[in-house]
Amino acid sequence: MSDLSGSEIKLLRYLIGQAFPNLNLFSIFLSDQEFLPLPATVVNPDLGYEEALQDYIVDTIIPEALMDKFLRILTTKKRIRAQIQSLMDPVDIDSNMWFRTYMQGEVAFKYCDDEGVFDYFAQYHPFTAELWAKVTELKAEQISQSKYFLAIVTPVDLENLEATDGTVFDHAFNDWLKSRSGPPEARKRFMLIYEKEEMGNWWNKWKDRYRAKYPAIDDEPIFLRELKNDPKDRASVRAELQAFLNLPDEPLSPKLSNVLLLGTPSTADTDPGTQAGDVALFQYLRRFNADRVQYWEDGWGDTMRMTVPQRDEFFRYPPIFTRSASERNTTVGGLKDKMIPLLMDALGYSNDDVVGIWRDSVSKFQRVYWRSAGEWWDSTEINPKTENAWKGSVEEIGAKLAKLAGFGDLCESKLRTRFENLPDSDPNRQLLSTNLQKLGQTVVKPGEYETVAVSLDSLEESVSRFNRAQLNIVAAHDQRTRPGDKQHTINHFEDWDTRIDRLVGQYFPDREPKIFRIAVLFQNFDKFDGLKFDEGLSVRRWNLLKVRRDNNKIDFNSSDMNHLIDAAKDMMHH
Repeated sequence: MSDLSGSEIKLLRYLIGQAFPNLNLFSIFLSDQEFLPLPATVVNPDLGYEEALQDYIVDTIIPEALMDKFLRILTTKKRIRAQIQSLMDPVDIDSNMWFRTYMQGEVAFKYCDDEGVFDYFAQYHPFTAELWAKVTELKAEQISQSKYFLAIVTPVDLENLEATDGTVFDHAFNDWLKSRSGPPEARKRFMLIYEKEEMGNWWNKWKDRYRAKYPAIDDEPIFLRELKNDPKDRASVRAELQAFLNLPDEPLSPKLSNVLLLGTPSTADTDPGTQAGDVALFQYLRRFNADRVQYWEDGWGDTMRMTVPQRDEFFRYPPIFTRSASERNTTVGGLKDKMIPLLMDALGYSNDDVVGIWRDSVSKFQRVYWRSAGEWWDSTEINPKTENAWKGSVEEIGAKLAKLAGFGDLCESKLRTRFENLPDSDPNRQLLSTNLQKLGQTVVKPGEYETVAVSLDSLEESVSRFNRAQLNIVAAHDQRTRPGDKQHTINHFEDWDTRIDRLVGQYFPDREPKIFRIAVLFQNFDKFDGLKFDEGLSVRRWNLLKVRRDNNKIDFNSSDMNHLIDAAKDMMHH
């Protein structure tokens, strides 16, 4: 068994004192359990109760290697069972394990537990610790052996919060992220339940700390849910959590980067030579991967200000910040001095700890400085891990950037699915994403399909990138329609249809690309029959994908999925 730390022995001593008010009652308990009795030296009346327990644990239990058996008999005392279980070595446990972290005495966990929110884990051995407790050897091993992590965070947990490195929550979060790069059977699940909507800001800042090391952090499935003081809401949490835990794990996102070409931050500094090179490089890189290349034109330092959701979307793929120079005396240091403060403003960090966020997060992304002629006089002073000072033609720089970003390994896509986005905390998001990826896997070969989330507001950019050589799938859902309102649901998809038709006419006036429309019905699935909307409706072209609920388990109608596969294959080949 892993040795208990001094603080863990102190906790064990305290728990025994809670269950047995005096040594006599404790001795009777040991006798009833046919366990090693207290030595005569421990029962010495001159010793205090806590000292006697300390001697018994340190001088008898540990040397005799009886800690596992000792803890097991203590779990028969219901009052201290959960905390005693948290002192047990995972090596000695023959069942599945899960790890809970929350403030001891927090009523949110008790309310959820009393109402069966965590019934999924009824047969799992629980480990428990406070969020910001320091990680001991035993806690690290318990976290390592647990497949599920639950954290309950309240505003009280964030009061006077200082360093979080080396805490239980930090260690568990890192352990979960590391597991996500492994095979499906090794990937762990993370559940975060919080009080108060404004705590979402803390969560976004927490994720920002890890983006450089785990750039696909926003793509990883996580159960994120605000808890309200209402029994009906806790019943909803239970159903949503069950659905999340029963969903299959999604495949990992491809490890690509976004290449962000930065013009001059201010229009006052516009250089025609630099601008021409930026435009040429942008057009060249789009031939590798049009979706993963952006160009901020001259003056971005004055106009660009990302919102937090925009920044989260931007960081879903690790950015490569790229800046060019044409003047012979331009240095990397000079470009950095002008670029970095304005870049942090443009990313929306102006009201935050800019220096700390740059140091801990943004500075860890790759940066490329390039020029077509001349020398970088300070190239020996750059950080070789994150900075690159290149010289060459647009084609040479473009080829190196494409390789750095991972573009070169992509297959030519034959099917691209764009689905209407849902919040990360909504279990339906993963259900939809997973099934749409299965659709792609069934219709075309591996590597020949892509699946991305879009919104109605960004539809123009998506439609402008429709490809006549691809099957372009658009999947919209009914989550924003009125429950039980059939006509409102039809109107919602008519809005999508109208926008798509108008944009297709604008960007493809001569010949339309192939467009396969899917109407995903989560809440009004019982208002529609068949595989498409009724004959005569303007939305007749939309194929229906209806949800099916069975004993709190949510899935899609299998006949709808089979129809989508057959219809998509048919459109691909005609």
